Amino acid sequence: MNRSILNRLREIVGSEHVLDSSESRIAYSYDATALKPQLPAAAVRPSNAEQISRIVKLANEEHFL
Repeated sequence: MNRSILNRLREIVGSEHVLDSSESRIAYSYDATALKPQLPAAAVRPSNAEQISRIVKLANEEHFL
């Protein structure tokens, strides 16, 4: 994920809610399932429906999941 997209995500949810440090990415790379962990480009923690909607629109525009 390029810096431009990360910056746009920060504009939507605030910098403190876009976690892209190595430590955060590792922490969010797995869950309780037995599936193989995947290292995300970032973890984003929206706090309301408007932010979620804006993130989904950005994901559709920039083709990321």
